[in-house]
Amino acid sequence: MGAPKDQEYRRTLIVVRYVLPAALTLTGLILIVIKPEGATLHGGLGIIGAGLAAFLFAFLAKVSMSGDKFRDHEEEARRFFDEHGYWPDEDPSKARGRPS
Repeated sequence: MGAPKDQEYRRTLIVVRYVLPAALTLTGLILIVIKPEGATLHGGLGIIGAGLAAFLFAFLAKVSMSGDKFRDHEEEARRFFDEHGYWPDEDPSKARGRPS
């Protein structure tokens, strides 16, 4: 039952990260093309700015979450070191002479 929820979550992420910012930016461009003067021009530029801001926010959120994976990997390596006395990517024969 977890698979449909995962698909729904991924679909929502795609919509929020890419579709919403693209739709806002495209709407702003269309407004500017239709009437490139006065309030319509300023409104279009504001909508484009909102679309770019939404994309930037989603990008920064994604980057900040990828840091969690790095920390988890580092914590796993530290646990391995505590158990075995050498790092996972280290040659065990060279690590035995290390003082405890």
